[in-house]
Amino acid sequence: MTSIRVGIASDLIEQLADQRVVVDGRLRGGATAALDRETASLITELESLCEDVVLVAPRRSRVEWERDGPRPRVWLGSREITDLHALIVRGTRGVEHEIHALVQGLTRAGCVVMDPVDRFRGQRATKIIGTIDRWDARVGTDSWIVGGHAIDAFLDEADAQELFPMIVKPLRGSRGEGVRLLEHRSAAMEALAAARDAAAADRVPLLFQRFVPFKAEWRVTVVNGRSIGVVRRVAPPGVITHNAATGATYEIAYSPDVASLAERCHSGPGIVGVDVALADDGTLHVIEGNWACQWGLFEDTTGVNVARAIARSLIELIEERAGTST
Repeated sequence: MTSIRVGIASDLIEQLADQRVVVDGRLRGGATAALDRETASLITELESLCEDVVLVAPRRSRVEWERDGPRPRVWLGSREITDLHALIVRGTRGVEHEIHALVQGLTRAGCVVMDPVDRFRGQRATKIIGTIDRWDARVGTDSWIVGGHAIDAFLDEADAQELFPMIVKPLRGSRGEGVRLLEHRSAAMEALAAARDAAAADRVPLLFQRFVPFKAEWRVTVVNGRSIGVVRRVAPPGVITHNAATGATYEIAYSPDVASLAERCHSGPGIVGVDVALADDGTLHVIEGNWACQWGLFEDTTGVNVARAIARSLIELIEERAGTST
């Protein structure tokens, strides 16, 4: 066991702190049943390798920015956690601003943050950054981010340019929620009604994508720029998304080209589930990169201990940063 100290922060940990299940960064009475599978397994693996694992409830943190201080100071209640070697962020919903401050403060204090710091912007995550990243890498699908008052004109233009069928996605959707297939212009208004209402309430645009027939889809789990396994995703008949949440099943796969593409798109620090698809014309498309992904079905299919891979990779990253080796 090393003298390394690691923090795990999430919205779930905040909820458990509200319930007094997590107190002062510790889980009371070993109440692991209150945790999700991913966090519970991370704690187990990290505790076997590290001196201390701190559960960070974001709303119980504070970051001090003293004008002449050598670095920010970070506290969890009355406990200083400035000297954390690493921070893993799982979920941010409802605590986006606190996570933003934590990440900025700890990074400046020398802490390794597992995911790209730019991911934490003090607001709910959307699909905009990923869409732009895939365009930069030229690995995505034709996409349009359309503001609420521009939708009707866009649909008319899409019809004139014969862009249908298209897919529409909510910018803040996840796990296949709210994804709709728009077969043609005349059917679009009815299919878009719920999506438009939700987008208007959130004051965010809608994401449209060209519908590309795919003959195979994969999920690649990438940890700090390295693939730790690939599964093929098989959707139920009539379902356009290949998410586990919408009934897809996983099959273990050996696909070096798919893994290589996922690594190229996500070469930096972080834990990301990369969805890759093979189009009928033979081109590979990166559909999405899912940060803080769930990995239960992936783990059950492949036999890969994802939390162990994350913990070991994190230790390597910390030791690299410190210029030491084991």
